[in-house]
Amino acid sequence: MRSRPGQRAFLSWCVFLACGLLYASVSGAEPGEGVPAHHRVAIRAKRLFDGEGEQPLRDVTILVEDDKITAVGSGLALPPGATVIELGTATVLPGLIDLHAHLLLNAPADRHDEVALDVLTRTSARKALDGLRNARRALEAGFTTVRDPGDADPYGAIIALRDAIFLGHHQGARIVAATRPITRSGGHLDNQWLAVDLPRPELSHVADGVDGVRRAVREELKLGGDWVKLMASGGMMFGNPTGYGFSEEELTAATREAHLLDKRVAAHAYGDRAIRAAIRAGVDTVEHAVGMAPETFKLAAQRGTVLVPTLYEGAEPSATPDAWLHKWRVTALPGCKAFVRSALREGVKLAYGTDAGPRFGVPEGARQFRLLVECGLSPVQAMRMATGTAATTLGLDKYLGRVRPGLYADLIAVAGDPFSDVSQLEHVRFVMRNGVVVKNELR
Repeated sequence: MRSRPGQRAFLSWCVFLACGLLYASVSGAEPGEGVPAHHRVAIRAKRLFDGEGEQPLRDVTILVEDDKITAVGSGLALPPGATVIELGTATVLPGLIDLHAHLLLNAPADRHDEVALDVLTRTSARKALDGLRNARRALEAGFTTVRDPGDADPYGAIIALRDAIFLGHHQGARIVAATRPITRSGGHLDNQWLAVDLPRPELSHVADGVDGVRRAVREELKLGGDWVKLMASGGMMFGNPTGYGFSEEELTAATREAHLLDKRVAAHAYGDRAIRAAIRAGVDTVEHAVGMAPETFKLAAQRGTVLVPTLYEGAEPSATPDAWLHKWRVTALPGCKAFVRSALREGVKLAYGTDAGPRFGVPEGARQFRLLVECGLSPVQAMRMATGTAATTLGLDKYLGRVRPGLYADLIAVAGDPFSDVSQLEHVRFVMRNGVVVKNELR
């Protein structure tokens, strides 16, 4: 029997309402997904980095009940029925947070045309499956939370992946996501790799003018994005990285629109002109941030803008194709020590992001800690970038980024002492996410 128009409208409304309730339950909820059955755990270790202190806490016990930390200290009494996890001489830290990881991309690639083929030859469903594998690898490497700042997929694969992990259907790093990056006509990721007579897939969201970028922000957030990604300049893969992106007026309009909708904005930016325009526009983070003038660091400090320097993407020949490596060494690496000096001098907030995905896998991103220390940060400052500061940048510091009673039990451990040897973070041996042990090689 055919349904009447009124019946069809009612059914459509029911489907719409159900989808809306699911989205509200996922995107608006606290990050406490996958909560286990009632249980108590006591973790003992020699050292603890709590995500903010300068010195390790020693001979600590961390009490966990269900998915949250209930107590941290030395010589704590164990609650009845608690499972004790002895980590010996290990160091416990909060779960690491990578603020710039492209989970839907397959690494490594040798040339930019291989990145294009990787994007164009996989369906959205396949990208989601590959992203699930990458999210699991990230979690096992100690990154319990990842921000994906926008991938080339117009069908919401990253949102589906985020929600599936949130609901506990699959195990992987918690995901905070932008959808497609927003770029101008001819801007970075506007299908530069395609012949002009081929159909143009909507892999990025192309928008021009103040009204155009405002509409683009609304449309991308309608798809379920947690953040908005704006291309404020060119990029490493195509043409001139410091070339023209959005105007300051367009950046300001897009940022204000996102903030009106209670969402945050990340700006991809190389070169001082683009970085200054993005900071003045009010963006929350500047990604890459290569080529800043001294006065721009002062501006970033005054505005509270967080910089996410993705240094590792060009630090080793194995991580970056030759053409990109040459650009990176010319524009970025010689200035990394000056970058760190200027950021520390002006009090600029630095947060951890690797740009994993196009050139290397998420687990390899932990090698960036060594590079940050080589560029002038202390091990504690580098670790704070990926824990307390990263959580605050996401607006999740009430839940993540520190080892403190009341926060979610996202904990990792390494065998040695990262306070003296930060490369220990490249070999995470224990991972707990939301109170559930995912990995333990220290037993």
